[in-house]
Amino acid sequence: MKIKIFLVCMLLITSILQFSSMVFAGDETDPEIVDEEYDLFGPWADPVSQPQYAYLDIDSAWFTEDENEPDYLFLYEKVKDLEYKKLRSIYSMHWDYDGTKYAAGTHTHTFGTYKVFISGKSKGEYFNINGEYDLENNYVIFRVPKFLVGNPGQGDVLTNTEAWSALRYRAELLTLIYGDGELIKDWAGYGRDYTVQYDSIGIPYMHRIFGSAAIKPNREYIYNFEATDPQDEEVYYYIDWGDGNIVDWTGPFTSDNPEIFTHTWDSVGSYTIKAKSKDANGYESDWAIMNINVKKSRTREIFIHDFLMKHPLIRILLQEILKI
Repeated sequence: MKIKIFLVCMLLITSILQFSSMVFAGDETDPEIVDEEYDLFGPWADPVSQPQYAYLDIDSAWFTEDENEPDYLFLYEKVKDLEYKKLRSIYSMHWDYDGTKYAAGTHTHTFGTYKVFISGKSKGEYFNINGEYDLENNYVIFRVPKFLVGNPGQGDVLTNTEAWSALRYRAELLTLIYGDGELIKDWAGYGRDYTVQYDSIGIPYMHRIFGSAAIKPNREYIYNFEATDPQDEEVYYYIDWGDGNIVDWTGPFTSDNPEIFTHTWDSVGSYTIKAKSKDANGYESDWAIMNINVKKSRTREIFIHDFLMKHPLIRILLQEILKI
């Protein structure tokens, strides 16, 4: 009897030790990454004036998941006083998984009127993702499809977790001339590993919309839509052109293959194109969003537009080259 009790106790102790060695969902009270206050550096860094750069000063960062959305990693980066500035502010988080380095990043220009969120392999293989600047809570939030970052599953570990922020030259040309352009930077150092909690269920990923953002009324324009299904299932598209016209779940189409749709706007103004995809199981992607402006036509622009519409191969080639 004593031997049985001893064995049971040993099993319990072993289970507890294994459990305690795993890192589960982080949050603000127990983040994977913690940073010092006012540890900014770079050519613009100044201990006296650094409080004015509190919007770059990282407090902490963490990885977490939502059991209701198992196809996504949620990354949070908290700074002292998040706000939009005129210059180019960048926030990013990095980690290693299965021998590959991955990252999620965002930058904002001109007081937040221009911003983008991206994620993927650290060597430039980035894709657009959804994210949020939560100015009230000082959070930069990344919603990262696991499909884009190696599709880690339950029990897999993300290592070398880190976060950094920076203020850069507004123009990329200055970065090319003067170097990496980081006027001020805060590197939060390496944090604890993160253990993935949930397996993905195979939600499609909707790539960004390709097409012209400068539109003339009463002219037909071509747009490319593309979705990738992690399980290579066929996909369907739902497109909202922003003017009251909708393409309601058309398909099926081949996964990972661009599809062409055309549309004409009748009135001048600003519009938002929204598109999402779903697979045969009914799993829906996030929205892909593109803002356009419809303005009155000029004679030369009408001629060029008519020429391109009559020569679709030239038009498609230009779209691929210029990403217009």
